[in-house]
Amino acid sequence: MIELMFNLEQNEDDWPPVGAEGLWCEPVNSLYRVETCPVFVKGISIGDLIEAETDEDGRVFQFTVAEPSANSTVWLIFWDKSAIDPALQALRSLDCDTTGPLEGMEAKICSVNVPAAVEFTKVDAVLEPLEQSERIAVAYPSYRHTDS
Repeated sequence: MIELMFNLEQNEDDWPPVGAEGLWCEPVNSLYRVETCPVFVKGISIGDLIEAETDEDGRVFQFTVAEPSANSTVWLIFWDKSAIDPALQALRSLDCDTTGPLEGMEAKICSVNVPAAVEFTKVDAVLEPLEQSERIAVAYPSYRHTDS
């Protein structure tokens, strides 16, 4: 397994808060199977086979999903820190994998891998009340589920 570093383009608000993200990947012929859930790289989920173009420093500056998995990636920003543990525990009880929360930032950022076998409506049942009460913000950078 190798760690691919993905260059990230920051917007005028300095988002994302980092210039690169490392993802663990398994080489498969000339492709890479993503093994970790991205926190800032859009369009990738665990299990995807990607083709990556690297710069002279070995960082990925462009990628193509050659073979998408059926997994989805969800990003969460927790405005209410007391909601973090209960929400992540509820998602893990559904067999979702979580990354984070990232430390050193005012809001706590997490990433969730929702395996294909997990009904997304169950994930929504955990996230929607928190989002409606403005305790979290939710983004779907790689949505692959077809059940909702």
